[in-house]
Amino acid sequence: MIKEPALILIDEFGNAHTDLSKEGTFSHFIYCSLIVPLSKKEEAYAMREQLSKNYFFGQALKSRNLGAKYFERRLAAIKELTSGLDFTIDILVIDKSKIEHAEGLKYKSVFYKYFQSLFVGKYNQRYQSFEITCDEVGEKFRNELEQYVRTNGIQADLFNPDRTFYLKEDVKEEPLIQLADLVCGCAGKIFCSSHADVRAKELFNVLHGRMSVSYFPNHLKGMFLLAEKDSTVDAEIAEVNLSLIQDFYQNNHLRHQNEYLRLIDYLVLYNRIDNTKLISTYEIVNYLQQFSPDMTEEKVRLLVRNLRYEGLFIVSHSGKTGYKLAVNYQDIKEYFNHFSKYVIPMLRKIQIFNETLSANTFNKINPLEKDSSLLQLKELLSAL
Repeated sequence: MIKEPALILIDEFGNAHTDLSKEGTFSHFIYCSLIVPLSKKEEAYAMREQLSKNYFFGQALKSRNLGAKYFERRLAAIKELTSGLDFTIDILVIDKSKIEHAEGLKYKSVFYKYFQSLFVGKYNQRYQSFEITCDEVGEKFRNELEQYVRTNGIQADLFNPDRTFYLKEDVKEEPLIQLADLVCGCAGKIFCSSHADVRAKELFNVLHGRMSVSYFPNHLKGMFLLAEKDSTVDAEIAEVNLSLIQDFYQNNHLRHQNEYLRLIDYLVLYNRIDNTKLISTYEIVNYLQQFSPDMTEEKVRLLVRNLRYEGLFIVSHSGKTGYKLAVNYQDIKEYFNHFSKYVIPMLRKIQIFNETLSANTFNKINPLEKDSSLLQLKELLSAL
């Protein structure tokens, strides 16, 4: 559990309407939190002022004011934010097509109570103390929702008393929420399919190293994409890997170790946006250090190794650094070729060593022939 107090700023993208037949309804509802150390609150205020001056004519940071024709301004603003302030991002993506038949969630009050409590609940296990400020959803509902989340989502007790939750208006009461508004608007253009931007990948490339994304329901369909046009083999490889990942989440003995889950989540997230790119070890380390500060490149390699032993199709390519999920036959082929360039020369060296030793001792010393513990190695060499 992280001891340094956290300032957690939350905003939303989309609406609570679950009837997707209505024109203009958002396909997804997204919660997004921007998290900074509470000690950096003044720096966050300064950054908000800077962004307001540079991109919003001195006014409030409202993502909705940066429509498609202002994409370059949005991109520049988010780059300036990430370069000038250290923060992390938590995102919950709710697929409304999967809950449209849940009767209770058709009511706005129930929808917000359930998902807001679900979203903030995880911070009880992550931070000893925190200050959560969430954008209000209307004055009439404000007090009721605030009290509900405090009672059902926040675990403030004798051992962790410094945990607070407030709903506030983002202009007069807490302008820092505007930072979350800007980031949440970008998340919506990435993850909400009905309102996705054709240049969403550019936003993703700026933000993904700070993102932790979860989904409701927790499903992978639609997030696991083929790298090439469908062929029977490619589609089957992607489907098998998808099935393996789902089984890992549900049944694997490693599923309770957070580092493995975070790594898989990141690989799946990247696959959704760019399934052809290898993610560098350095990039993965930076991401995982948000949750495990002692993460190193060596630990990442061990995590990948262990997941491969569990059967997951995490591949790397010869002459390139990094990892990705296999989504087609070419990924598998390159992965095999990558290791064959190491394995076959090593086997050949053993074969030459054994032949030389045998020849110079008139076969008195021939480990591959006479040592039963090397039988498996002998069988491998017989295939060369």
